[in-house]
Amino acid sequence: MNYTAQDIETLSFKDAIRERVAMYMGSADNQGVLQCVRELITNSIDEMTMGFGDTIWVELDNNQVTIQDNARGVPFGLREDGTEAMEAIYTMPHTGGKFDEKVYQNVAGMNGIGAKGVALSSSYFFASSCRDGKQATLILKDGVKESFEIEEIDDMNLHGTRVTFIPSQEVYNLEPIHIDFNALKEMCKNWSYLTPKVSFRLFNYNTNEEIVYKSENGILDFLKDSIKKPIHKTPLYIKVEENGIECEVAMQWAADRKEHWYVFTNGLANAEGGTSLTGVKTAITNFFKKKFKGEFSPEVARSGLFYVVNCKVPNPSFANQTKTKVNNPELRGLAQRATGQMLDEFSRRYVNEFDSIID
Repeated sequence: MNYTAQDIETLSFKDAIRERVAMYMGSADNQGVLQCVRELITNSIDEMTMGFGDTIWVELDNNQVTIQDNARGVPFGLREDGTEAMEAIYTMPHTGGKFDEKVYQNVAGMNGIGAKGVALSSSYFFASSCRDGKQATLILKDGVKESFEIEEIDDMNLHGTRVTFIPSQEVYNLEPIHIDFNALKEMCKNWSYLTPKVSFRLFNYNTNEEIVYKSENGILDFLKDSIKKPIHKTPLYIKVEENGIECEVAMQWAADRKEHWYVFTNGLANAEGGTSLTGVKTAITNFFKKKFKGEFSPEVARSGLFYVVNCKVPNPSFANQTKTKVNNPELRGLAQRATGQMLDEFSRRYVNEFDSIID
């Protein structure tokens, strides 16, 4: 069989996403579809992180998802090269405003891929943006532009972005598409702890279920809402900053004897943990080694422990596009120092409660 230069092919960006969606969204099944939802919601969260907007709406109607915010609205209009900015945002690879730290800092988006992955892998995609007294609307079908319009609107104060999409069964072909509303609820509930004061308003048209998540105290509320039988009253908490990097750690021991950890970086859940988690675990091990004589098991020290580490870093490094694991080496040292300091201060300030942990 001949193998020549004529056998070398190049996929367009659209075709690459639709034919190799697992590379961009993690998998070609319902987990990949959920990643689409994550990408869009975290775009809105990034706006809130920068101080714009305070509400994110998420709606589910059959397998159609709508995400809307009241932030600045994605930019639109012609760029210097003559291309339309909003079309570029949703269809051109490595395009966005998050490469410039003057525009976005400590946010989740970093590669200019996520929203395009959603738009180009959908059977139907609608995006609208309101800002400066105008509204731009983009519609794609099967990754191909159907229309783009800009029109004047009466309300100069109306601003924000609204995206509606239907994931393509042809693209996500490993199983029948079914978007689980409970999964959307869990996502937004966790995000509410990372973005205090921001409201996540969810509505399921399939069941008429409506729910709102809003946290006032961040990850401390996460502990309070998650732990049913704490063995000590006061949770451990610390927040430190070094060289522009923030690290926030909260923990509390419970009576269920299981270990539960959650890792977040720039508002994203890192399901596989990473360097910040390693730092926290190392600090726990080192601290309790000094408290016990003889053999010591780190797993025993973390028995019944519920803990959260939430970091913000200007230049995050993740293991993959779905960002399930954070790799920044500086997070390990910072998380370790913060956790060690937190444990030491708690042991001296809350002696009786610390004794219950030791017991």
